[in-house]
Amino acid sequence: MFHTIKSSLPSLAFSIVGISAALLVSTGACQAQAWPQKQPIKILVGVAAGGTTDTIARVIAKSLSDQIGQSVFIENRPGAAQTISAEIVAHAPADGYTLLMANTPQMAIIPAILKTRYSSKDFAPISIIGSNAFVLCVNSKLPVNSLAEFISYVKARPGALSYASGGAGNVTHLSMAYFQKLAGLDIVHVPYKGGAPAMADLIAGHVPTMFASIADALPQADAGTIKLLAVSGLERARELPNVPTIRESGYPTYEALTWNGLVAPAGTPKEIIEQMEKAIMLSFKQPIVIEQLRNKGIDPVGSSAADFASTIAKDIKLWQEIVDVADVKEK
Repeated sequence: MFHTIKSSLPSLAFSIVGISAALLVSTGACQAQAWPQKQPIKILVGVAAGGTTDTIARVIAKSLSDQIGQSVFIENRPGAAQTISAEIVAHAPADGYTLLMANTPQMAIIPAILKTRYSSKDFAPISIIGSNAFVLCVNSKLPVNSLAEFISYVKARPGALSYASGGAGNVTHLSMAYFQKLAGLDIVHVPYKGGAPAMADLIAGHVPTMFASIADALPQADAGTIKLLAVSGLERARELPNVPTIRESGYPTYEALTWNGLVAPAGTPKEIIEQMEKAIMLSFKQPIVIEQLRNKGIDPVGSSAADFASTIAKDIKLWQEIVDVADVKEK
């Protein structure tokens, strides 16, 4: 039986607005000598330049450099379902000079599907930087204009329709697999090598539907090539106030979100973790940081290290269940 599961992402209002008075310190206080040497700090990113994770890493790297008084740079190490970058950081020296801009697939999904040479226990969480929900899209010519109409249309054609995703085991794949289970749908999965080719085929009408990031979907919706039916988060998206959530549309247990957050190798000194956490929270007091993230369809978070650790633990359980439902675990 498929059991209902709850949200694990910390409240954005708590994370951003509820910053404690203890963090209202000067930039100079964030430049205390937690690092033993003055050398560049490297943030590894498991995807190529230009993606959501890369964008988040570059936004926060610049602000962190200003806050802690040390150079922070990005190194893209894509490949092997993002496990290469995670493995490098998991086995790097725990000295604070090598960090990972981790995301939900690396921490909670890929280890549930594949045998990886790392686990969440190999990392020390610092802070969730941003999160984003997804939106259920259909080709503009599909004769549906609401989630209810979509469900009726699919149920009338069991096994005859297909949906695209950015790849087997991708969040966009599992978001639909989970929704299918809740809604009792029979629709065929067509995996692509990334969200861009999947969206291209949705626009062209080769596939009728997919879940996509709001940042990817919004320009196409504005151009009239796709329609947006429902979002996967707990609340309506700021960019799509007229698009309902799946939860409010009759599926109160549904949620599919992804986050990106900074982690260090396990065993990194507590002083470094605390200094980096403090610097990130100070970064979120800068309007330019918030604006840059929101302009890319990313919800700013800025969580504590403790909240991040809790989120990872809960999401491992959440996505393990969805992986089991989707039946995508490596045999």
